[in-house]
Amino acid sequence: LVNVANLVFQALRDLWDRLDPRDLLGHGVKLDPGANQDLEENLDHKDRQVKYYKKKISFLLKATKYQTLINKLNRQALLVTNLSKLNYLFSLKQALKTKENSIKTTKNAIEVGVKNGKIPEFQLLRLNDALNEIKAQINDLDTQIAKTKSDIYTLTLTKINKPIKFQSFNVNSGEFIL
Repeated sequence: LVNVANLVFQALRDLWDRLDPRDLLGHGVKLDPGANQDLEENLDHKDRQVKYYKKKISFLLKATKYQTLINKLNRQALLVTNLSKLNYLFSLKQALKTKENSIKTTKNAIEVGVKNGKIPEFQLLRLNDALNEIKAQINDLDTQIAKTKSDIYTLTLTKINKPIKFQSFNVNSGEFIL
């Protein structure tokens, strides 16, 4: 999209450079041989037309430039959002893995108690259910991580396999574009 905007910008700039009042003679307003218009009045009219079109093209060039900037800022914001989401998903997955390991450790201890007959078997079943639920959550997170990685790749053509650290900084109010 940015490349298309740059091409349009360049085409408008080329058109701007080539405009000349004499180029419009014979286009637009036609000379009526029976009318009392002399060539100088017609050239003045054509000159006003060229100035109008140059002003219009200048406006379009500025609008294209600002639209390109807006598109770039939108893509940057989308990238930051996706990177933040990916970092969150990686952290959440790590927390679930830690919880899974903790439950596995508890499960191993309870299995010994169940074998000795000191702990009822339903305690073990509850832990198995909890482990299955955590595995399902991790699988769901893996799907979300893959989608977010794909979105980041679409924006940057860069593959990411680990969390990205952001560098924090202070933004002064004068640094905003508005």
